[in-house]
Amino acid sequence: MSRCGATLTPVRAAGAVEAIGVEVCRQCAASGRDVTVPTIERVLRQLQAHRPGCGCGLCAAAASVSADRVFDVVASWERSVRRRRARALR
Repeated sequence: MSRCGATLTPVRAAGAVEAIGVEVCRQCAASGRDVTVPTIERVLRQLQAHRPGCGCGLCAAAASVSADRVFDVVASWERSVRRRRARALR
């Protein structure tokens, strides 16, 4: 059980990658940094350093994903946003 009272359930691998991608995007937006593989690796290390009884769910997801896969997913999100913005400007 997490600190907010939600029950955690196992997530599929793609869901873990997306959850980490959202966290990476959130941290990059808050710090004004671009999403890069080194940044993703830093976030993964932070999440993997959580205490063993942590109930956030992201730390378990971080153990099962690679920085390259997270980067690929976030890059596809960014491409999609750029295409939609370009379409909206036409």
